[in-house]
Amino acid sequence: MLMRYVIEMAECKGEVDAVSLNVQVTNERAIAFYQRLGFQQVYRRVDYYEQGIQPTRDAYHMVRPIKTKEEMDGGAEKEKSVVELLALNCRLSDGKLSEEGSV
Repeated sequence: MLMRYVIEMAECKGEVDAVSLNVQVTNERAIAFYQRLGFQQVYRRVDYYEQGIQPTRDAYHMVRPIKTKEEMDGGAEKEKSVVELLALNCRLSDGKLSEEGSV
């Protein structure tokens, strides 16, 4: 599977902190798939998709922290902090977030 390969390569190389993506809020199968791979919903992007997408144009921004080999032995604290920092950064820099700023 391509997404698993991307995650494994990122962990192996150790050069990135996280992988992120956007998924339509009504795409429950895709959301469940990404959650099984370790992605977390960080916030909702209002009107992310162009007109014509039904029933909603909103998307969830999802993030999966990448663990180094050392962190795989017990680095859960960094995993949480990466997601929190990404969420804060995105809320501060993106003008099209939902009112609550998070999912």
